[in-house]
Amino acid sequence: MIIVIIFGALSILFPPEQLIKKEKPVTIKDYILITGLGILGGVIIFMKINNLGWIGYVISILGGLIIILLSWLILTEKDE
Repeated sequence: MIIVIIFGALSILFPPEQLIKKEKPVTIKDYILITGLGILGGVIIFMKINNLGWIGYVISILGGLIIILLSWLILTEKDE
């Protein structure tokens, strides 16, 4: 943990130079991957909290949707 704090402080003091960003077009594979990982995340959440009853279903579905939506937002983000 101390190493992470030290490197975090160093990255603030000495920021990297301008990075060249290569933007690739978003493909259908990206959307399939995001959806698959969101479903997998929802299943993992459900496996951990399945003893809560019906609320476990709701929490896992909402968790999977949040994973999918945030991943989609990050993927389609436009830097200006």
